[in-house]
Amino acid sequence: MQPTRFALTKIQPPRPRSGLVERVQLERRLNDALDSSRLVLLCTPAGFGKTSLLTRVLASRAKAPLAWVSADEDDNLHRVLDCLCTALEPFDLPWRVAPEAIVSAAGPQREALRRTADAVLNALAGSESPGVIVLEDAHRIVDPAVFAWCDLLLERLPAHWVLVITSRVDPPLALPRLRALGELAEFRTEDLRFTPDEARALAAAHHSNASIEPLWQRTQGWAAGLRLALNAGGTRTASDRHAFDYLVSEVLDALPNALRLFLLRSSVLPELTATRCAAVTGQADAQTLLEETEARGLFVSVLENSDREDNDTTLTLHALFRDCLEDRLARECPGELPQLLRRAADTEPDTQRRIGYLLRAGEWALAQAVLEEAAPVLIGQGAIDSVLRLLEQFPPAWRQQAPALDFIEGTTAWARWRFARMAEAMHRGELACRLAGDEPGAQRCLVYHAVALCGQGLIRESARQIKPLMQQPLADEVQAIAELLCTWHVLDNGELAGLPASYARCVDSLERADRPELWSRCQTLPPFVGLPGMAEVLQRYVRGAQRHTGEGPSTLRAGTLAVQACSLLWQGQYPAALHALEAAEEDLRWLGTPLSVAAFTRSTRALWHAWRGEAGSALAAAKGLLDDLDDPLSRDRRAIWRGYYQLFLARIALLAGDVSLLRQLQQRVPLRRGSREPALLARQRITLAAHLAWAEARWADAQSGYEQALEHETQLQLFGQHIEVRLRLAHTCLMQGRAAEAVQVLLPLVHTLQSDQESAPLMAGLPVLGALAGLGNTLPAPLNARLAQWHERALSLQQGQPVAAATPAVLAGDKLSERELEVLQRIAAGDSNKLIARAFDLSPHTVKRHVANVLDKLNLSSRGQAAAWYREHSAG
Repeated sequence: MQPTRFALTKIQPPRPRSGLVERVQLERRLNDALDSSRLVLLCTPAGFGKTSLLTRVLASRAKAPLAWVSADEDDNLHRVLDCLCTALEPFDLPWRVAPEAIVSAAGPQREALRRTADAVLNALAGSESPGVIVLEDAHRIVDPAVFAWCDLLLERLPAHWVLVITSRVDPPLALPRLRALGELAEFRTEDLRFTPDEARALAAAHHSNASIEPLWQRTQGWAAGLRLALNAGGTRTASDRHAFDYLVSEVLDALPNALRLFLLRSSVLPELTATRCAAVTGQADAQTLLEETEARGLFVSVLENSDREDNDTTLTLHALFRDCLEDRLARECPGELPQLLRRAADTEPDTQRRIGYLLRAGEWALAQAVLEEAAPVLIGQGAIDSVLRLLEQFPPAWRQQAPALDFIEGTTAWARWRFARMAEAMHRGELACRLAGDEPGAQRCLVYHAVALCGQGLIRESARQIKPLMQQPLADEVQAIAELLCTWHVLDNGELAGLPASYARCVDSLERADRPELWSRCQTLPPFVGLPGMAEVLQRYVRGAQRHTGEGPSTLRAGTLAVQACSLLWQGQYPAALHALEAAEEDLRWLGTPLSVAAFTRSTRALWHAWRGEAGSALAAAKGLLDDLDDPLSRDRRAIWRGYYQLFLARIALLAGDVSLLRQLQQRVPLRRGSREPALLARQRITLAAHLAWAEARWADAQSGYEQALEHETQLQLFGQHIEVRLRLAHTCLMQGRAAEAVQVLLPLVHTLQSDQESAPLMAGLPVLGALAGLGNTLPAPLNARLAQWHERALSLQQGQPVAAATPAVLAGDKLSERELEVLQRIAAGDSNKLIARAFDLSPHTVKRHVANVLDKLNLSSRGQAAAWYREHSAG
């Protein structure tokens, strides 16, 4: 079952209540503030009518886009952003990154905050109507990342948008800066107090004959106190929370018993509908009781339910009133509370709320079962902080005997590449499983612990840990991860020849388990794609993973396309490779360029541009691999991958003729192996000095270096380096006038080159291949033919000859596809995304992606600009 991300009632604004007192001047001030400020802050204690005032003013601006988010105590940045992006959905903003990807990328790191804020700001800036974002009850939020993100949003919020925050306390924002800039409008207690005239109008609305002056004096214009005193007959007044509790008791005691019990039992629900209230309270007349509650004006608001299919009216209790009801329920019916919470959980669509109910009810096992099922999807959605917060709510005593929760914690750590934390969690889980006699569970935790060791650069320790495991019968998931680890261990032991067979066994297990999160976890590493014998097993991986990717962009789909592109490129199938690469890059742009996939696309792009002689683009792509390691998320990966990416950049620099960069890289790359550096990297590093010598035409030094490298030829196969080194070594011999020696160096290539390495000779570059092809008939006929073929391929790529026929589905200027043009036509006609989706039988998600592609390809920022572009170009 797919976990529901949140209850849609969180983004449904309350409907303005009938019978509210008009506060003309205050409402006019607030309306003006919405037009002239970046931030409007309504900050008062509870019960001063913040929400009532705001909804009344917003109702007068009905045509303006409104994104409403009601905060809960367990909300974090991920959840708030999820609510906000969903609330903005109806307004067809020109998203350039998928809203789901923005939500998934949410995190407390400064870089993540900035990226997600920029993505939302770009979408808001491209909208054409003034809009309002409301964050209601911000005092409930404890996650500081939410307010850090809001600060970034407010720094560059477009002038036609405004952020409104209601809170009981000042939110931790840069309020002094906004005040100094004149961009903050504040409405505080003194502003929202009822005047004596407003209090008299309120009494008239309640048909009360009570003397207003004493009530107003005692309540000091506190709206909740005035209303409750009037409901109680005007004989008492409330000026603080304790008095309010007392008056609530008087009001409750005067209610019919059925209604009183109904309200007490329903108070466990954040929102009240007849269906849920009947299920929780057991009272079949819930609809009638809700109508009576609303008619009596018992501190409830009606939510706008435009998206509900059942048209079930939804009420929310005022926070003060609900708190009092829950206190009264705990005193009067303490034995009922666990059962009420279980019933609430049974009817709760929001997975996180559902788990919260079960935890409050003390149903640890049920809560754990729900979390086990939901965690893989929540982690895939980026809701990692939410999962961690749920884990923290389990009692320590339960956690100690629940290894499944340790496993969930470990997988959240893997999702963020926090391998030390992953190792701790998986080790705890393994010990707990063994204590409980759960051998399969212990095996699972142990193999994931070995993953964490690899992630920390402890490759030998990881290999030692799983060695005995490989002799035991294993579940498919454990077998898949174990075989994947065997491929990773090659980074240390250098046994590249056995890697394709290990990965094939991994894919065997994946095909049996066939779970999307496993396909995603078991993606191979970029340097392994071009190894001899990998093409066939990678094709199997791609076919299996694509069964779970669907039509819309996802990290799994982008990763699968990227693996496919890289593999096809090495096989020399350039049109198909470029098609897959462009599709992967398109998905990546929409997904916010997740680092786990970017390594494939950057390396593939670098190779392609280098073989085409496009030096600048090739170097930029290769440098991007190193830049990605500077991202905080890559902290635990740097020890392993920095050296590999530096050597990859050196090879691209050699192809590009950038000798200066080669010299810089030789100075940066350490001469000795680091404590956590893979042994295989040390073999690869031998070539760096030889490459620099070749670039500087020091042929004897280059020859010596290449000969030394070829002593470990089988360990030089990453990115086809063993073939490149042999070709360059032959070239150095040729440049020293030793043609016969060059021929002897080349002879093994006839037997070692496989079909999945068709492009490997291109790494030697056009000058090398051209010179060697000139040996002609001095070479054995098969080798002569192969060298001529390689030289011709390199020459055709350098000369920019087309690698694929132009597709008919391309519009003028190679800009828009046929489908994108159709979407553009609909935009120009004024159609919404919903109408476009209906016209072409597409999902709204796909339409949003087409709109983003149109704007990107035409270098536009809004739907209005796109419509104008279409009218201008179609008129000609």
